[in-house]
Amino acid sequence: MEMTEEAWRAEHEKLIGVMLCGDSLDVFDYFSRRIVDDTFLLYFNAHHEEVVVTLTGADEICWQLVLDTTTEEGFAENGASYNGGQELAVGARSLVLLQQRTGSDVEARATLHHRESKAKGTPAPGCTLSLSS
Repeated sequence: MEMTEEAWRAEHEKLIGVMLCGDSLDVFDYFSRRIVDDTFLLYFNAHHEEVVVTLTGADEICWQLVLDTTTEEGFAENGASYNGGQELAVGARSLVLLQQRTGSDVEARATLHHRESKAKGTPAPGCTLSLSS
């Protein structure tokens, strides 16, 4: 989804989210094999208050918290897990990084959520994975 010129100029908007799609790389190794990586969601909140976002992706997508700069530790060991469509509060003046743990990259890019709003910050049922690969 592309932002409009009006959205870029909105003074009240202080958060930006970026998806880094590991399957979108146009990079090949020495043997002409396509290089792919994991998919990540980054949210940068410059606002002085927390902002609630709805995570992208289909229900089957599991996002795991990797980094939250509002915590003293920063990196989240065995971070909380969320499904696509769930809400997540991004703390004031912070950065949050989530890693896609399940589902396809196509499902991760799904942005339409025709379902009832899921509870804010509630870990996704059946979506508990460790960070170790």
